[in-house]
Order: sequence, then structure tokens, then C-alpha cells
Amino acid sequence: MAMPDANVYTEISAPDFRFAFLLCLSATFLVLLATRKANDRVRLLPSLLFMLLAFIAWMLTSGNGRYFLAMLILVGPLCVGLAYALPLTRFLRLALVIGMVLIQGIAVGLNTPWGTWAFTTWQAPPYFQISPPAELAEKPATFVGIAGISYSLMFPLFHPDSRWLRVDQVQDIVPRSKEYQHIQAMLKESVASKRNIFVFLPLPPRHVGDDLQPSAYARDEINDKIMQAHLKLQDAPCIIVPSISMARMSSRMLYGGKPSDPKRHGFWFCPLVYSEDIAATATPAPAPGNAALLANRVFAVVEKICPRFFPPGAVSAAIPGGYVRNYPDADMKLYVLDNGLTFYKYWRALNPEEIGMAQDILKSGFQMDCNTIRGRSGLPWERQL
Repeated sequence: MAMPDANVYTEISAPDFRFAFLLCLSATFLVLLATRKANDRVRLLPSLLFMLLAFIAWMLTSGNGRYFLAMLILVGPLCVGLAYALPLTRFLRLALVIGMVLIQGIAVGLNTPWGTWAFTTWQAPPYFQISPPAELAEKPATFVGIAGISYSLMFPLFHPDSRWLRVDQVQDIVPRSKEYQHIQAMLKESVASKRNIFVFLPLPPRHVGDDLQPSAYARDEINDKIMQAHLKLQDAPCIIVPSISMARMSSRMLYGGKPSDPKRHGFWFCPLVYSEDIAATATPAPAPGNAALLANRVFAVVEKICPRFFPPGAVSAAIPGGYVRNYPDADMKLYVLDNGLTFYKYWRALNPEEIGMAQDILKSGFQMDCNTIRGRSGLPWERQL
């Protein structure tokens, strides 16, 4: 379910006719109660009133189904109770209840949520089919993930003393954060114990050469994602680990269910080198007047004006056509495009909110109202997404 308001995303559609049934049955019940034809069922009134107040509070705050589970459980029995409060024969009451169940069952069947979030199916053991070579599976190592999901189902297939961490949101990991300190401690411990460090990620079909090794572009992208953690790729080739599960996943997501070559689907496990000097040497300072410096100046101005929602310390990340800073503590992102357009976006919002042009933001005396940040300002029922 989703709140019926603009700019609100929907994850899973959940049609629910029970509330329509409840509305019709409640209206009929109240009419009968007014004519004293349902006085013996007056004990249903507190439940109806409680449902009404809870529904109003829910719609004014979130409208998200997960926060209404108690009422979603109650509405079914309440519909049955109202049906049996009507002055009908026992057969008609039973038929009415069965009809409501059938209609709701058809709605759920046509919008089944099963498998909505599944990337692949579990057809045979192990639950995630991957066959890591002995050099990865039999020796403790530290594995650094940069994929959008963790693929943690494959962790038990590796050595139990191996360490796993993720830096795919590395722009959020700044030296003052606990996450950064924890990652650095793990990496330093790996170096001290002479444990190999690998970055792992799925083979991207567009950036895999004939030898299945990362292209030059792919290697640059990997280094960009890990350099803030003081890591970079070694010159050695990556280890290719095929995965039937990844082949099935790619077939479902990219090829409409058609079989694809399983040899070209799996993971790269690329050896890394760790050094505290890597990030400092890997990111050259932008030349005065270029887009990166302009974006950083704009970021600094907005962060100074509204530090609650855009706390200083975030790292700029290049995106096609501009730069972005991520503020996970405030669930916000701030964008500066190459043409100067600056806007922010609340994570839960569908659309961004424009702040202005870079040249205007950099003028002396520029101000923005930090009390009207869309999605993050006001009482819960006053927030617009």
C-alpha cells in the first residue's frame, strides 16, 4: 500500500477489497442500528470506532501497509462480524462471507507478491550455486564487496575465517565515521596477518573481454569505488568464478527468461593492495574553474546553510552530467549538474526538489529555507514527499 499523495513511490501493489466491504457493511450496520434492528450487535461499535481512528491516523502519517499490520489483521474478522450482524438468514450470511473471501482471494491471486524480490530461484543445493577455487575457498581472506547487493548467501561456501565487508557506498564513508574506522581496522588487520584482500563483484556483460577479464574501463570504475578505503587493484588478473545462480539471474533480468551462456556469468575476485596513501594519490585535486570545483563550492554553501540535512564531510561522487553528495544520516542526496542546476532529493521521494542555479547559490547573501525541506520538515502529517 502507498499513501495517495504525489511523489510517493510504491514497492508492491496490495489491492485490498476488505476496506470497501467494511465501508459498505458499516454503513448498513449503522442504519440498522439507528432503526433498532441490530441492537444486539452494538458491541461492534467500539471496534468500528477504533478502526476508523486508526485508519485516519495511518493515512495522515505514512499510508505504508507495514505500519498498519494490526488493523490489516483486524479488518477481516470485523467484516465477518458485521456480516453476521445483518438481519439475514444464516445461509445468506455465510454466502456473503464466502463471497468476500473469494473476491479478496482473486485480488491477491492477480497481484501475488511471491517472488517479487527474488533475483533467482532455489532449484538445487547449494542454495546459491557457485564453485570457488581452492585458493579462495580453503584459505582465509578478506573480501570487499562493491555490488548493489551483498550476495551473502555464498559466504558460507568460503573459509569460515574469511572476513567480508562492503564499500560500495564509499562516498558515505568519511574518516570521522565509525564505519570508516571499522573498515580500516579490518583492512589493517588483514595486512598484518598477511591475509589476501580481494574485491568481488558480478561480471558485467558489457565490460567483459573475450578472456572474461575486466576491461580497462571496468578496472578504472572499480578503483574509483574502492580508493576512498585506501584500496586499489593489483596488476594481476582477476579470478573468474562462474555461477549457475548468476546465469539464471541474468537470464531473468536481462534476457526475459531465455537461457544465457553460464560461462559468462559469475564473479570477479580481483586481488587488491592496501595502502593509506592510495586515496591521496588516486584523486587529483580539480583544476580551478572546472565542473568538479564548482560543484564542491556549491555543496559547501548548501551544507553551511542547512547542516542538519546536509552535514559537512560527505565526499563528492561523479555521475553522468554532474556530481552528487550522499547524506545517509538525513536520507538526502544533493546534486549539482554540469549546467549549474542544483537540487536535492529525499531518498523516499520520487522527484527531486530544485534549489537554484550554481551561479545564484554562490552569490553573497544566498539563502534557502531549511524549515521547508520536502519530505524532512514539519510534523509527520505535514510532510510532503
